[in-house]
Amino acid sequence: MIAHTDQAVKLMLETRFGLPAIWTGETVSLMAEAARRFKLPVEIEKYEINGGDVTFPFCCFIRSPGMFDEQRFNSSAAQMGVMKGYKSQDSTRVQMIKMIPVQYPYAIKYYCSSVYESIRLEKLYYGLKVDPYLDKYVKLGFPDDFNSNFASYSIYIYSLDGFEPPLTDDVFAKGRFYTGNMGFSVNTWVAETIEVPIIKEIVANLYNTSPDKYLEKFTTGRN
Repeated sequence: MIAHTDQAVKLMLETRFGLPAIWTGETVSLMAEAARRFKLPVEIEKYEINGGDVTFPFCCFIRSPGMFDEQRFNSSAAQMGVMKGYKSQDSTRVQMIKMIPVQYPYAIKYYCSSVYESIRLEKLYYGLKVDPYLDKYVKLGFPDDFNSNFASYSIYIYSLDGFEPPLTDDVFAKGRFYTGNMGFSVNTWVAETIEVPIIKEIVANLYNTSPDKYLEKFTTGRN
């Protein structure tokens, strides 16, 4: 599910924000060091070599270390799982998904050739509070509206961690683009799919003292 969440974030940035999104470990260091804020990540060159066409605006993003979400935790879903559906046509096995809730912060560094472009990005950023759900951007592996009495098993942005407008001081005279930062935290799941055999028919024999002298034989079954 973590990889699905990364993909959902990437597709959201590309489709909703119109930003080609490139995964890079340099994102955090470029955000922290002001002297490097006008340096393009090395992944840009790799991206172009592999057939990607990088034009402004674009962004680089990274997932920061997550944390366990106590409020959404359900011991039954974590230990036994929730039923996804039947695995086999004869309905002798079911798929269960063990779910543990986690929260992950994402750091995004955007690059644009116009400061006015960042205004458009800022409007879209705060619009995430109106439409925060990310699972519509990627196939999660279980049916739509998959939920139980305890929780809705979806991934969504639960907090906006801040939007930094692009810096426009004298350093820009040395570069050719504007760059700023934004971030948000995502509610998602650590998930594991397991198969569980189910009993479809039970045959029981009752007898007295000798196994060959049955008192009764009955069969119970269910569809």
